[in-house]
Amino acid sequence: MTQTMTAFDLETTGLDTQKDYIIELGLVKFDTRTFEEIDARCWYIIPKGNFEIDPDAQEKHGISKEYLLEHGVHLEDIWSEAVEFIGTDDILSYNGNHFDVPMLYYNLTRENLKFDFSGRIYYDSMIVEKKRLQYKLAETYKRYTGKELEGAHDALCDVRATIEVFKHQLNEVQELFDLYDFKLVSPEGLIKYNDKGDLVFATGKYKGKRTNDICKSDTSYIKWVFEKFSPETRISIRDEYYKENPKK
Repeated sequence: MTQTMTAFDLETTGLDTQKDYIIELGLVKFDTRTFEEIDARCWYIIPKGNFEIDPDAQEKHGISKEYLLEHGVHLEDIWSEAVEFIGTDDILSYNGNHFDVPMLYYNLTRENLKFDFSGRIYYDSMIVEKKRLQYKLAETYKRYTGKELEGAHDALCDVRATIEVFKHQLNEVQELFDLYDFKLVSPEGLIKYNDKGDLVFATGKYKGKRTNDICKSDTSYIKWVFEKFSPETRISIRDEYYKENPKK
């Protein structure tokens, strides 16, 4: 765990990580020894081109298209500042490994913006909570702190609540973190480890199938994956294959 960590949260136009857009980005850097907040950034983001906000999404986060156009900035205008802010920190989120990270990946890809997803750990407090009781952020926050989460679905509010949950998790259920390897295997969310520890496809026509099995049965599909998806995804599939089929 890095000495400082960056927690982040996104609000978006909808739930499709490949097609929807980021409309708010919140970042909080904190000291992992004291949990004191060091710095924070938050931007409203105007998507490029024509966009609409799903009514269900807008009902949750309260961000309208009109508000964005008046108060927002384009992702490309603030991304270098965001990258500098994060630095080499490990990352903390609440459901980020399944939603926010893939959403960020695809938004960056569409705009040809760069971020080095490798070489850091992506802690996801929701993964830990799913082994316990209720795991929605507001419910988890209340269980640990005894307080209602005011301002839920505001990016900075959710980020700070996630840090508070993470602090309590480390103090109370740290052993649950040992059950998971939080190394990010695929920033676009194409693959994941299942409960048995097998690397499987998380989406697409081979959803739920082991990547090693598909490497043997459909080499054309694997070739397509290697051409279209991130270096992290390619490396994860390759390394998993050679663990089961060592080079001679």
